[in-house]
Amino acid sequence: MISRVARAYGQLPRVVARERFADVVWAAMQLTELERFDALRRDGEGLQAATRTAIAFHEPKRLEEQRREFLARLNPKKVLSAKEARARALKLIRSGAMADVTNPEVP
Repeated sequence: MISRVARAYGQLPRVVARERFADVVWAAMQLTELERFDALRRDGEGLQAATRTAIAFHEPKRLEEQRREFLARLNPKKVLSAKEARARALKLIRSGAMADVTNPEVP
C-alpha cells in the first residue's frame, strides 16, 4: 500500500511510511476508486464506439442525428461559419491590425 501511494503521488516510500497510517489508507482507497471509475469510463467509451459502429452500418441516419445532437451540445451558435470567419479576417486585414501577418514586406 505504501509503495502504491508513493508511486501515485510521486513520493519516496519512506516519506509515505512516515505519514499517518489513516492518511495512507485513505489515499490508497481514493486511488482504488479512481482506478475503478477510470476502468468504467474506458468500458463505457468502448461500448459507445461499438454501438456507433453498429449504427453507422445499419442505421446511418440515426448516427447523423447523434452527430447533430453532439454538435448542439458544443453550442455551435458560438462557432463562426466559414463565411463569417472570412468576413472577420478581411475586416482585420483592411484595418491594418494584421498587416505584419498578411504582408511580409511590412516590418
